[in-house]
Amino acid sequence: MSHPGPRARVLVARCLPTRRTGGWRRCWCWGPTSRAAEKIADPREAFESVLRGYLEAAEGDAAFQLALMGSIDLEWEGLAQHKAEFGEVVSRIIDRAVASGQVRDDLTFADFPMLACGVISTMYFRPAGNSDWRRHLQIVLDGTRAEEPE
Repeated sequence: MSHPGPRARVLVARCLPTRRTGGWRRCWCWGPTSRAAEKIADPREAFESVLRGYLEAAEGDAAFQLALMGSIDLEWEGLAQHKAEFGEVVSRIIDRAVASGQVRDDLTFADFPMLACGVISTMYFRPAGNSDWRRHLQIVLDGTRAEEPE
């Protein structure tokens, strides 16, 4: 995907949620969502919950989807700290799922943005008219399962 030009960046920046309009809660919800997922006893369920919650925050908001896909370089006050805290929690969730043998042994936090971006692209682009991002998510989650021993 090509990156939008300056006019598109201004347009998306105007459309993105801000703390003042209340829509900014989408980013702030990552902390409570990830911490709630971390408390789930089953490591696989915790991983699926945090990824699903992250994606649900983007559902129905094209500008937010573009920002999450990294199509637009934007930085909001305080976002870096929230992203770092989210990354720490999600890393622990993934590490626990790997240690339990329920997900691929090569899964790391570095994979999380890639997995999420793929599903968010289905939300945004609706390939062949299909916007069933939940089916895409299920296919992604199935691909993260640990291989069955032979």
